[in-house]
Amino acid sequence: MRYSFFILLILPVFLFADKQSNADSLKHLLPGSKEKEKLELLQNLTRQYLFLSSDSCMKYGTLALNLAMQLQDREQEALASKRLGYSFYRTGDYDQSINYYERALENFLETKQYLDAAIITNFLGDVYSQKSDYVKAIHYYIETEKNCDTLIGKYSIQTSLKRLYAILYTNLGLLYYRLDSVQKPFVYFNKALRFADEINDSNRIAASYSNLGMMYKTMNDYDLALKNYFKSLKISQKIGNRDYEKATLNNIATLYKKRRLNDSALVYYRKAIEIANRTGDKYGLSLINRNMAELYLTKGDFQHAFELAFLAQKYAREAGSLSEVYSDNKLLSEVYQAKGDYKNAFQYYLKYIALKDSVMSAETRERIAEIQTKYETEKKEQENRLLKKDIEIEKRKSYYLIIMVTFLIIIGFIGLALFYFIRKNISNKRKLAELETARLEEKVAHQKRELTSSTLSLSRNLEFINSLINDITQLTEHVDNDKAYASINRIIKKLEQQNSDKCWEEFETRFKKIHHNFYKKLHDNFTGLTPNDLKLCALLKLGMNTKEICSVTFQSVRAVEAARLRLRKKLKLTVGENLSVFLQKI
Repeated sequence: MRYSFFILLILPVFLFADKQSNADSLKHLLPGSKEKEKLELLQNLTRQYLFLSSDSCMKYGTLALNLAMQLQDREQEALASKRLGYSFYRTGDYDQSINYYERALENFLETKQYLDAAIITNFLGDVYSQKSDYVKAIHYYIETEKNCDTLIGKYSIQTSLKRLYAILYTNLGLLYYRLDSVQKPFVYFNKALRFADEINDSNRIAASYSNLGMMYKTMNDYDLALKNYFKSLKISQKIGNRDYEKATLNNIATLYKKRRLNDSALVYYRKAIEIANRTGDKYGLSLINRNMAELYLTKGDFQHAFELAFLAQKYAREAGSLSEVYSDNKLLSEVYQAKGDYKNAFQYYLKYIALKDSVMSAETRERIAEIQTKYETEKKEQENRLLKKDIEIEKRKSYYLIIMVTFLIIIGFIGLALFYFIRKNISNKRKLAELETARLEEKVAHQKRELTSSTLSLSRNLEFINSLINDITQLTEHVDNDKAYASINRIIKKLEQQNSDKCWEEFETRFKKIHHNFYKKLHDNFTGLTPNDLKLCALLKLGMNTKEICSVTFQSVRAVEAARLRLRKKLKLTVGENLSVFLQKI
């Protein structure tokens, strides 16, 4: 179980060439920059070198930390300490890593950056887990979960919290996996996958699939194990995460080794070790070399097994991983035994037992179980307290609800009474309004009838006067006396006076009183209307036919028809639309 590669959730790995290029660009900006700008540049350089060069990362991280302290910028001091802690963690200097992480934690708490503080407690759990101090590791992981549970209802950026949950549950699963547990790791890895899926975090999803594959391998379900491993490998390669890719390649190789497909296993081990060499991952180099040594041991190639086992132990010591060192001691004991060197085999077995007892002692297991049980008990008690509080709140709510319902019933009765009187009042007002409206409508209708009647009367009078003028005009042809001729012309002028525009002005005055918005609507909606067009519109509005319009305007039928046609075009009427009906609607 111990020889599978643990995927530790760390910061994403970027393309090295791009990061180096970015780092070089940032270094050129340092000289001459002001203090605050310089601090920002140093922080960016620290971040850029985090996966490129541990020495450069520590160099710029220390400069950033000192400048942040000089400027008394607690947030920047915390950020620099966090990155230095991670850099030392990657190089295997766990004591220095713990020192900087604790410093970052203090500053984050002081500046009330509680999410960052929770991330640091999770990192501290990782460091203590690598030191094989599982009691302190579980303490910090539980502290992280408590902080997350506190923040989940308050923190606005839920994605960051869910990502931290995914990381935390992965780390808890790995810790219990190291303690030879099966059920708890499986539960935690599935929780991690659920949170990773919710935020669509490819890095966490890849890690979760690889860890679930590891669990299925433990349960000897090799088909499901491989299925999960290859899911993880595909995602890791797609996002360019070399750490996860390396871990999954090692896990696939280990599964092939377990199924005695040694050639396939070696192919994947070599791919994994190539990435580990490129990234300088000593923990990974220790693990992969030990797995390859086991493979050669099963093949009977003791020399290769011996060389790789020593190499694995060298990297384990450099990485500071006690759990890897004692596993290497056990392997070296088995190699010496296979070679017939029982003295060295016994010596390495004693070293293995001594380290195993210090790392995986019964006292350690009991202490971890005690911490976990205590935490779960406290959590349950807290839930019970919250439940009791909720019950009390519900009781108070019920009491207030009864009072409120009673009050609403009383208000309802009062409201119904008011509604009845208001409705009755509105009904009376509506009836009065309807009567008034009917009276006004009747008055307007009466005025319209009078206007139409007077218009028709005017038409007949004008027609009669026009006929008289024509008849008298014909008589002048038979008058020879100048005085008589002058008298006849005076009569004609008097008759024409009756046919002047004054008649039309009188008509328009009465028309506007009844249809006061008619001309305005025409002017607002249509352009280019002449006074004669408006006169024709008014007559059509009253429903007069062509003959009646001819008698009023003293125009021929053809002239009126031509005027109607021009008016249709100006009003933009389509074929089939009735001009009189259209105007009567305005």
